[in-house]
Amino acid sequence: MPFPNFDKCDEQLAEYKAMKQSLDTVCLTNGCPLSSRTTSLTAGPKGPLLLQDHALLDDLTHFDRERIPPRVVHAKGVGVHGHFECTHDISKYTRAKLFGEVGKKTEMFVRFSLVKAEPGHPDVMRDLRGFAMKFYTEEGNWDLVANNTPIFFVRDPMLFSQFIRTQKPHPRTSLREANPQWDFWVS
Repeated sequence: MPFPNFDKCDEQLAEYKAMKQSLDTVCLTNGCPLSSRTTSLTAGPKGPLLLQDHALLDDLTHFDRERIPPRVVHAKGVGVHGHFECTHDISKYTRAKLFGEVGKKTEMFVRFSLVKAEPGHPDVMRDLRGFAMKFYTEEGNWDLVANNTPIFFVRDPMLFSQFIRTQKPHPRTSLREANPQWDFWVS
């Protein structure tokens, strides 16, 4: 005759399965029970929708986030993981510990990208190039980003998003147009 099992942990899976089969409650992602997954809360029988409808907001949130669109800029690129090795002690110029000891190795990640190209565009198209390095140092992560331009193309950050929109293809034709870019520069 086998010994009885006194370890309650061994029974957890069976107990959980039995409990879940007895529950027919639909829940939100946060675990709150839900009476209906097919109707929205309204103010009266034919009234407007209510913003306090957590089920509707939960459903719309999932719908909105089920596809991840490509990045607006730097969408096409390649990343490499490796290490940075300090070859000269330059601690007299910086307090960063990764530059203070010859032979010290620091893990890092580097991204090379095209600025306005989207996935599927050729790598040889005329475009700005982006270059970003992330050093995983003992003092924390250090990000160093760059573009291959002598100066940044807009001085005021408020103009950045407007300028990037002029660089994107037309939404209907998917072709690049020169007019929006020239409109931006002359306005």
